[in-house]
Amino acid sequence: MTGILLTIGWLAGAAGVLLTLVAGAARISGLYWLGSFSSGTVLLGGMGIMLIGCLGFLAALSTRRGGADR
Repeated sequence: MTGILLTIGWLAGAAGVLLTLVAGAARISGLYWLGSFSSGTVLLGGMGIMLIGCLGFLAALSTRRGGADR
């Protein structure tokens, strides 16, 4: 289970970073629309996908055995 959560974290994080970079580069270059989506919407989507990656890592960390309090 931890391996699946870590994989989800890595994949979602990488996809979110790529989507955020694409939206940021488009916005800086003057493109306010990417296809039929606003560049701000694409940026927000990238941030949301990165949040899913962070939650995957958090879930993986919370399912590990051991630690100082156990």
